[in-house]
Amino acid sequence: MDKHKQKAIEKHNAALMDSMDPVAVMDYLSTDLLSLADKEFIKESHSTRRYRNRELISILFKKREELEPFERFVKALNETDKSHAAMAEAILKIYDQTKMPTNSASANNGKCATPEAPRVRTADNDNISSNGNDPVLTEESPLIPSMPTSQINDQVPSQPPTSHGDTQALLEEEEHRNCITEQCQRNKALMCYVVFIFLLTAIFIVILAVFFLLEKDRAAPDYHSTSLLIAQDNKIFKKSISSTSSIEEIVAMNYSQIYDITFDCKQERIVWSASNGIEKRNEIWTALLDGTDRKLICTMKGNFIQSIALDWSSRNIYYNIYSGKIGVFNLIGNFTKTLIETDKLTYEYNSHLALDLKNRYLFYSSPSRIWRVGLDGLNRTEFASSFVEYPTALVILNKRRELCWLDAMRKELSCIGLDQRNRRVVYDNIPMSPLSSLTAHNEERFYWTTSNEKIVHTVSIFGEYFTTFEVQKEGLLYAVSDTIESGLQVETECAVNNGGCPYLCLPKTGGGVSCVTPDIIDNLIP
Repeated sequence: MDKHKQKAIEKHNAALMDSMDPVAVMDYLSTDLLSLADKEFIKESHSTRRYRNRELISILFKKREELEPFERFVKALNETDKSHAAMAEAILKIYDQTKMPTNSASANNGKCATPEAPRVRTADNDNISSNGNDPVLTEESPLIPSMPTSQINDQVPSQPPTSHGDTQALLEEEEHRNCITEQCQRNKALMCYVVFIFLLTAIFIVILAVFFLLEKDRAAPDYHSTSLLIAQDNKIFKKSISSTSSIEEIVAMNYSQIYDITFDCKQERIVWSASNGIEKRNEIWTALLDGTDRKLICTMKGNFIQSIALDWSSRNIYYNIYSGKIGVFNLIGNFTKTLIETDKLTYEYNSHLALDLKNRYLFYSSPSRIWRVGLDGLNRTEFASSFVEYPTALVILNKRRELCWLDAMRKELSCIGLDQRNRRVVYDNIPMSPLSSLTAHNEERFYWTTSNEKIVHTVSIFGEYFTTFEVQKEGLLYAVSDTIESGLQVETECAVNNGGCPYLCLPKTGGGVSCVTPDIIDNLIP
């Protein structure tokens, strides 16, 4: 079908879809234009009138122009009923409008003949031209019987019937749906502008909030979660976890060698052990994070205190003396108790301590073994011995539920689950040293020192990204601790009213407390 004729039909497509009766119209279409198979297909394969109408018009659009599909379709509409005739009239009107520019252009050109309007042949003019002088048409075409003018006027009324008004309303409704007015465009533009301003304001507020938080952190750094404590000779240094941060000296003792250091997360104080060479005694000290408010809380005779571990909930400090003795000291009542006497396994060995407050266990090392004992000193068992030669530092990973240690002979940093399974080697290039210290910051990185070096080593919890940094050019390192290492939020029964004990309260494995009588009721251990 010619494209101009298709456009004339498409202009009224909505009205045709809604109002045309496809079955009635097909009855007036001859079989040489629309075969019986086409008609049956349209009737049977589509359940609604709109689908049938769409299929009928689609088939007519595909017909060759010489079959006159447009003219026959319009004629079929005229012959169906008056409402269909109104649609035919509207289609022809649109077709005439689209055809006029082409005819005018052809007339002005002078080189092309003006195309004639399609002509319907009748029985009266089958062999007669319009002016009586044209040659007789010899090609065969279907004959349409002539009818009186009065009859034509009856079939095609000059004034559209009432149903034509309905059709016209459908046409106007379709045009209204497809029309985007200038007012609608302005409304959309205004809505987009409002949304843009809202998003811009929200982004600005978020940026201000982030900036405020960063400034707050910068103004008041949280040492509790970001600092390392490092003991070197008679000094204690504090260093932020940031690799570019400076190292700050916070404690300096005149005649004492500092051996171990830990952090009291309940009172946010440093606790460290030291050996006073002038007065020939061993001491335990405490101070605030900036080194002020320094206090001596315990003195001991004999060999130096090699390692300390703090039960911050029960307010007990577990300590190891170089002679092999392991004891406990209460921070509130200044009571002391020996838990494990000197034996051949730990004599003159630098044993190290670590606490599992969740399960109420104390771990300590000896040559070729790591031991586990209750916080009350009972039920000692061998925890690890396979591929253990000379463990020199211990740390508990509370979240991962692992015990980790340095082995000076095997030169390894190893870990094993607290259920004694899943042994793993984290790092296998550790310098050999009899005195070492190990900590784990936020269970993300290990930090350790050795007594024959002046640097701190660090590696990820999985053995990656190894690096070192120097603390001070003079003096050897003896201890390193994290300010959140012992801050596991586990309260013991001894935290409330000292567990009901008159002297020492020691948590028991599995729950409950052991009320222990101290060796001597003062702060001096013989």
